Amino acid sequence: MEEADSFAQEFDSRIPSNHAKPALSDAYQHSGKDAKHPKRPSREELSEDERRRMDKEEEDVQRHNEDMEHRHGRAASQITQDGKVETIDEMEEVRFKSEE
Repeated sequence: MEEADSFAQEFDSRIPSNHAKPALSDAYQHSGKDAKHPKRPSREELSEDERRRMDKEEEDVQRHNEDMEHRHGRAASQITQDGKVETIDEMEEVRFKSEE
């Protein structure tokens, strides 16, 4: 019987109290500003070299995404939530129609 009592005490200690404080209150709220991690500057605030580097990185990402689209080992079909097999091209057609 001792085991059951210890289990009950352990279980009771896990139950949260009803003394929880609300997340939003009238108390001091942090502004979110952090001197160690300043806000990222806008594109206009960047130097010419930084803008060129950012453009190059964006081009690299686009090139990588295109390479992944046309890679040799890409899946040709996919199973939908309904259990039907559809080709990737069919799924992309539906997706692009819904975006228009």
